[in-house]
Amino acid sequence: MSIIKHQSHLFLEEVDTSEWDYVVGFWGIVSGRLFHGSVNLGILHDRIRQGQNVEIDIGAMEAAEEQSGDPKYIFDKCKVLLESKAMIDRFLLDGCLVDSVDSLQICGLEAHFVHLTLEAPETYIGIQFYTGCIGNSMSNIFQHLDLAIHLLCFRDQCISVMNQYENHLSEACSRKVSTKRSNSQLPRDDLVVKQESVRGSWNPPRSSKSPSPPTPENLFSKH
Repeated sequence: MSIIKHQSHLFLEEVDTSEWDYVVGFWGIVSGRLFHGSVNLGILHDRIRQGQNVEIDIGAMEAAEEQSGDPKYIFDKCKVLLESKAMIDRFLLDGCLVDSVDSLQICGLEAHFVHLTLEAPETYIGIQFYTGCIGNSMSNIFQHLDLAIHLLCFRDQCISVMNQYENHLSEACSRKVSTKRSNSQLPRDDLVVKQESVRGSWNPPRSSKSPSPPTPENLFSKH
């Protein structure tokens, strides 16, 4: 409520508001309160390993201005899904059984919550399971509370993924073995099945001067 009170210009139609106005003036503050740290359109878990700072993605966020249009909305949706897929792939290939993550897509004062799961071999299923919008009227208090609950659940999901990965690393360290596990060294447990289900990723080069990355062998389904 205090953010709405002191950032009233975000709700004025006559003010030309950019996506960064929403990020800095509203969602950045909300995310900082949720995670007690800085958020740069992504949720990162910082840890120290061998004296070096290591960042691990545990959740994706993407922001756009209000009514930015369908092309921008679809582009951002694809971006958070691709980032979520990369997180799932990294966890699994590192030997940690995390096969689903949540992401947050912001459009002005709207928040869209997306859940991505590696559901079947080479098949990732993404579902937008909730959309909430912030208004400047106290008559929307229950709507605001509902959105706040989903934001807290999103935070708890990110923390749960972080804790699961940290426990995996700690257990591997205590055994003094690599966190990565070879398929040939293990029985066919759930982790091995999920590792074999991972599909390769290919992203286009950032500019026309950059060479195209090689196509992974498992980019396309063999079924």
